[in-house]
Amino acid sequence: MMSTILYFLLLQKILYTFYVRKEAIYYTLQFSFILRATVSPLLNPCTGGIVYHESKFYGMPFVTDLMTADGLPYNEWPPLVRVMTNSIAAPYFWKIKKYSFGLMENFPKDRLGNSLELKDALAHGYPHENRFIFELLENI
Repeated sequence: MMSTILYFLLLQKILYTFYVRKEAIYYTLQFSFILRATVSPLLNPCTGGIVYHESKFYGMPFVTDLMTADGLPYNEWPPLVRVMTNSIAAPYFWKIKKYSFGLMENFPKDRLGNSLELKDALAHGYPHENRFIFELLENI
């Protein structure tokens, strides 16, 4: 079973799709919680297709019980998880190595786990993000 994780920031132009290791999903969520607690409460993660609980340890939030919206627990996810995001968030996935001062590699991969360029991750055949969201909402 393959679930698609949706990262939305704003209703923006085009969509990108790529694969990341499942650990990267956890690290991204955890990092966004830390940013929310230490930088600004406005930096709140918005994900679609993921359900999680948040617990606090000395005031610092931690992600626990990560699973897909259809109940698939984190430990049963495939090694590579498909991600779809918009044109605002997508470029940041390719800047992780730069922003981590080389401590981490860029997350995006193709279906086989090979490195992928941003231009190759453009989601062809999908509507623009705002239409995509409205079509999803109509089916709920």
